[in-house]
Amino acid sequence: MHCAEDERCSASFPHAFSAVVRVTTRRGEELEARVEVNRGGPRNPLSDEELARKSTTTP
Repeated sequence: MHCAEDERCSASFPHAFSAVVRVTTRRGEELEARVEVNRGGPRNPLSDEELARKSTTTP
């Protein structure tokens, strides 16, 4: 595993807590997933159901 800073993610901080994950499969295929706007923030709020579940779930 390798962890590195992503410039686009850093540029959006602290207004958004973006993230990116890149995976290379055993066959050499490279996959990437990016989240520009974190869940639960003003630009991507939780639904009422998600919020209720979050407030009643114990860690």
